Amino acid sequence: MTISEILSDYIDSYISVNGGSYNGWYVGVTADTHRRLFDEHKVDLSDGYYKCKEASSEYQARLSEQRLIEMGCQGGTGGGKNATWVYVYRITAYTVE
Repeated sequence: MTISEILSDYIDSYISVNGGSYNGWYVGVTADTHRRLFDEHKVDLSDGYYKCKEASSEYQARLSEQRLIEMGCQGGTGGGKNATWVYVYRITAYTVE
């Protein structure tokens, strides 16, 4: 998926429908969504608000991440190697940013 597909078709609309402003959401890129979301960020698997989408390349994933940060999402650039998945989750008292 391209940056515009990731943002407009999936993540941007998901944030709009599920919870207010961008600064209440965290964005990142990874090669392993389960590890990052549930093991490291402590997102609730059954009750948390999160969305993942695979980009067509690591470059597209990192551009999407940067754009979402510019739009107000929490997070930082960098991530790991082979990070083709873009993820967002709604920040709660239980999540670890």
